[in-house]
Amino acid sequence: MTRKRDIKQFRQACKEAGLTAYERYEASQSLHAYKESGGGREDMSYGELLAWLREWKESWRPS
Repeated sequence: MTRKRDIKQFRQACKEAGLTAYERYEASQSLHAYKESGGGREDMSYGELLAWLREWKESWRPS
């Protein structure tokens, strides 16, 4: 049940950050890698997630 809420929250944060569907996919991949590397907590608050997405969008460049 928590997983569905996390996905809904992630999608909402992406929408609020102004990400496209493609950027949302890339951000998801980056966020998973970031968490696996120990860079971020597994359970980010909505505010932390939104801040992370905005920072990611500023620095991300499509390959």
